[in-house]
Amino acid sequence: MEIHVDKDACVGCGLCVKDCPMHVYELQDNVSVAVRPNNCMGCLSCHEICPAQALEHRASTPPGDTTSTSRSVKCFGRWSDERRIH
Repeated sequence: MEIHVDKDACVGCGLCVKDCPMHVYELQDNVSVAVRPNNCMGCLSCHEICPAQALEHRASTPPGDTTSTSRSVKCFGRWSDERRIH
């Protein structure tokens, strides 16, 4: 799982740090950082709670895999049918 935190949008509230069941995030210099992205299980609870919509997840495609496609999911407030990444 690739996780991008928009450092300009992140307000440093730490809600993603507290909410993530897999302890993916830490606050560093008042900005959320995905320090353990491989722990991410794709539940996107961080998206649900982020008031700044600063998080983006991309499903990783194994090298040489031409059947899978990466897709990007960015939070826009409410959960959608695309909230899970397979």
